Formats: sequence, structure tokens, C-alpha cells
Amino acid sequence: KTIVCISVMLQSTSQKCNFLQAILGIFFHSASVPEKVTETLAHSGLSVSLASIHRIVKSFSAKAIARIKASVRTMRSSYAYDNFDINFKISQPTVEHPSPFVSATSATVIPLFDGGTPLNLNLEAMKCSSEMWDRDPLNPNPPRPLNPTKTLEETLYDDLHMDSDYFPQNGEDLSPREKRFAWHIRDILIRHCPAPGGEYFRSLKQLNEEPVAINPIPVHKTEQIPCRAMNIKESTPDGNIEVVQNLLRQGGIGDPTEEG
Repeated sequence: KTIVCISVMLQSTSQKCNFLQAILGIFFHSASVPEKVTETLAHSGLSVSLASIHRIVKSFSAKAIARIKASVRTMRSSYAYDNFDINFKISQPTVEHPSPFVSATSATVIPLFDGGTPLNLNLEAMKCSSEMWDRDPLNPNPPRPLNPTKTLEETLYDDLHMDSDYFPQNGEDLSPREKRFAWHIRDILIRHCPAPGGEYFRSLKQLNEEPVAINPIPVHKTEQIPCRAMNIKESTPDGNIEVVQNLLRQGGIGDPTEEG
């Protein structure tokens, strides 16, 4: 079987497309296979050359950068990032050259889901930064200055949260948000209240119907676009700031006059 598999690999070479060899070459690159070993495998027909591998990696990187910018610039994507640690072990570490331990940060872009038909959630509501800056008192030339008779909080609630569930609706004492809190309290009493009152609360289970769903998102496949790893330690406030700035640059947004 081994001879048959090797024969198939050797006979699948082409000057125009070496799909199997390209896949193996990318795998060797990701597994940090020594270059001399990769060159030997390339000469034996089991991998593409080192130059081809490097061109493939650059092509993948360019396409990934384009996807990141295309998604982030819609202002309808979110970032998720976390730290990871790598211990680069050395075969013979010394005091002068110990095994380096690197704490870096990885991130991914998650395009927001609008719910599809018939929900069509208002993702435009996420674009509130420009709206807030247009009304901000710190803006030297606000296009639409704040109403002096209202506080900043009142104006933001009126303009940006017209459909907010933080306020009671007409003729009701509790807001939709408070109603959901009340449902959870009743559910806790029904499920976990000890004796002697527990039996009474459990008898009311049928009366405590499910809470009203607010803009439920249907089950769907979440897409993500991996970002370039950053040699930044995000466990500090300064590190978090540096990570956010780096991600904004990767997404192609921010002040174009800033360096980087």
C-alpha cells in the first residue's frame, strides 16, 4: 500500500498545478519542518519548492488582509481576541540563550448576523459613533448640537434608544426589561425554593410561561476571519490599548494620518 500511495503522489505532478504537493508543502511549513527536509521532499516530488510555499503563504496573507478590511469597514463586525503563550524550546539552552517564552495575542473578526428574513435586525444601529460625535459637547463644530434643555443622557436615550425596553410602555408599571427580571425571579422560586414553600411555588409552574423573546437570532453558522497574530501582551491596560490599535490598523479603519 505504501508503494502504491507513493506512486500515485509521484505521478500526480504537473507543471501547472501540483495540488497534493502544494497541500503537503503548506503542511510542512505550518509544522516547522526544516527547510533542508522540505527541499529533499520537493526534489522527490512529494512537495512544492520552498519558493512556491513562500508565494502561497504571501498569497493567503494578502487575501486574508483583504477579507479583514472588507468586513471591518462595513462597521458591522466585532473583534474577539485573547492571549496565548508559546515556549520556543531550544535543544541545548544556556544562561545566555534560554528557551524563550512568548506571550502574544490572537484575534478574529466576527461579521455580525442580521437575523435574515423576516427579522432583518437593524445593524445600522451599531454605527452610533458618528452620531454621538455629531452631538457631543466636546465636538468644536457639532453639526447637530445638543438641546440645552436636556442632559446628554436624556438626548442619547431620545435619539439612540427610542425603542429601548428600559422604560415602561404606555399604561404599564414595569418596563419590558423589568418584566424579564421578574420572570427570572419567579423561575428561581419555582425551581429552587426549599420547603415548606417550595411545593407551593412549584404548583405555579404552569402559570409562569416563557418570557417574550426579543429579537431572537436563529441558529446559524457563525463566520470568522482570523487576524494576524500580535506579539503583544494584552494582560495590561497598555497592552490592551496596543492590541485594539493594531486590530484597527489591520481592519483598515481609524485616522489615516496616524503612523502605522
